[in-house]
Amino acid sequence: SFWFLIGMQSTNAFNDNFAKFILIPLCVGLAAKGLAPENMEYVLGGLLVLPFILFAPTAGWLGDRFAKSTVIRWSSWFQLFVLLMMGGGLWFGARYGGEHSSFALTVVVIAFFLLALQSALLSPSKMGVVKELVGTPRLGFANGVMEGTVIIAILLGQILGGFSYDVWGLQVGREPWAAAMVPVLWVLIGAGVSLVLSHSIHPTKTRHTERFSWAVATRHFHDLGKLVNDRPMWRCTLGISFFWGFGGFLQFLLLQRAEEKMGAFEG
Repeated sequence: SFWFLIGMQSTNAFNDNFAKFILIPLCVGLAAKGLAPENMEYVLGGLLVLPFILFAPTAGWLGDRFAKSTVIRWSSWFQLFVLLMMGGGLWFGARYGGEHSSFALTVVVIAFFLLALQSALLSPSKMGVVKELVGTPRLGFANGVMEGTVIIAILLGQILGGFSYDVWGLQVGREPWAAAMVPVLWVLIGAGVSLVLSHSIHPTKTRHTERFSWAVATRHFHDLGKLVNDRPMWRCTLGISFFWGFGGFLQFLLLQRAEEKMGAFEG
């Protein structure tokens, strides 16, 4: 079950970042043609992070209120649905485009936000279920494998996403909508693999029966105050935040430099 979990989270992370690095050049290409607002890539970056800030307590509650294996399966179905929605928006843009580009782009951006929401809701359950699957003695090894494989999947998704847009779009002169549509349809295969793997994970038990309330949705403000008072944990949190924050900063810096130097992404 643990290795099925590794496969599920790897394909899930790959799909998210593949889609992200299809949509970033899509938005830049549409902006160059006057069909989208400027700097949409930064909006996408914000939408990717926002669900983790807003829905972190809710995601944690889901992983306790329901069996974590069940939440993982729900999230895999949700990802498949969202990628279908994204593919539909891209198809609409490729089919009609022009004056309908704003509608198609709105659908795609909403789908991207839902994809980020899916990752946020999945995260506590996929990390929390590790101990239930491997036990305490092998928890350190299992967490190391979890973190290492997800970073590899993120990098592969980003690299292959950008490469696919280049192959299907820039190199053959396709319009941005068509260049983005085909790779996203292909990544639906990855969503199917993730779904199959999620249903292969051994069922786990529900841990709590707490009902959802507004207090649950906002408790991270209280928890953050407790975290600040625990100096070792607070420093660890700052280190993790710096790692991911600086990585995101470099990512968008490189995209900006590529656009300045090469006039990139204009399909």
